[in-house]
Amino acid sequence: MKAVTRETFENRVEITHGKDKFDLSEFVLKGVDTKGQVKCKVCGFVFMISPYQLTNRRGGCKKCWHRDMQVNRSLSWGEFLRRSKETWGDKIWDYSETEYTSILRVERIICPKHGPFNQCLSSHLKGMIGCKECLKDHFKEKWDKTTLQILEKSKEFNNFSEFRKSSIYTIAHGHGVVKDIQKLLPSTGGDKYRRCIYAYEFEDNHVYVGLTYNMEERRKARFKTNSRDSAFLYLKETGVSYQVKQLTEYISAQEARLEENNFIESYRSKGWVILNKNSGGGLGGFGLQWTEEKCQEAVNKVKTFKELREQNKSAYSSIIRNGWHYMLSTLVRDRAWIEKKVRKVRCITTNVVYSSLREASLASGILAPTIRNCAIKGAKNRSTQTYWEFVNE
Repeated sequence: MKAVTRETFENRVEITHGKDKFDLSEFVLKGVDTKGQVKCKVCGFVFMISPYQLTNRRGGCKKCWHRDMQVNRSLSWGEFLRRSKETWGDKIWDYSETEYTSILRVERIICPKHGPFNQCLSSHLKGMIGCKECLKDHFKEKWDKTTLQILEKSKEFNNFSEFRKSSIYTIAHGHGVVKDIQKLLPSTGGDKYRRCIYAYEFEDNHVYVGLTYNMEERRKARFKTNSRDSAFLYLKETGVSYQVKQLTEYISAQEARLEENNFIESYRSKGWVILNKNSGGGLGGFGLQWTEEKCQEAVNKVKTFKELREQNKSAYSSIIRNGWHYMLSTLVRDRAWIEKKVRKVRCITTNVVYSSLREASLASGILAPTIRNCAIKGAKNRSTQTYWEFVNE
């Protein structure tokens, strides 16, 4: 805890307990956990307490606390009803079955909406909701209020992709309103059931027409890695400048397939040279949909993280993105780690060689770390009176 000045400490005590509650003239401030002498101005009781305890509402004069508890025990029924009205206001509880003897007892109270429940009367006067159904309604009201705030906040985003990258997305996911927000916000094209038609128009009258589910990503990534793409090969060969045109809005996949052929024929009739190798109408991919089962199959085929990333990068990305980290627990960092850790071990006493520490542990009943320590230090295992060593191949 950060060190505080005398003035800050006295201000905190005043805020917590009031201005004329304690005399701090004899209190020596050394640290948050070092006790000092405090005098209660109400009853004159002198006691030792730390700054941390004194600035906490639970800390204070014990003599005053016991006196207040005695007062609460002897609280009259009329005073109890008056305090209850002050606490709950217009909400009326039925105390017809309450057998009042002390404020510290658990008694039966009747909720006018949901029926009887049991609660400590002191907690009842503090405003704590004892009726479980009322408590559920209270939290549901707060939940619904938060949900409405999330929906209102989501309108500040330009599109769903931008919303998904924000911190509020996690809260919305917990409240189960992501699909509702997805309907409210415009899509950036990340819809596997809809496509838009685009064209790459080169200055020398060559054109490539295609379909995409995400035009923004298409603009960024077309000429970065797709070396087999006919438009990329043409650009690499000629170096001619080009411009990207979005020819349609996002329409259904079936409509897009028909319209793509129409656009290709339209460009051809105008004298453009078509770069498309295949006929139009191909929807292209939305990306491999890696299910949890497919990812597990991919993990089972490899032994290390490096092999998984190199052989199946998309599966590895899906595991990280979807939080299926438990699949990676069976993998190790690299092959060198395996060669280093999985070593043969021999029991010198019995002259039996085991292929691994685990096998030796299962056969001898000794913990694997204990066998390893004995093999490294050359020490004797006292429980089984055996010696161990690693086998160098």
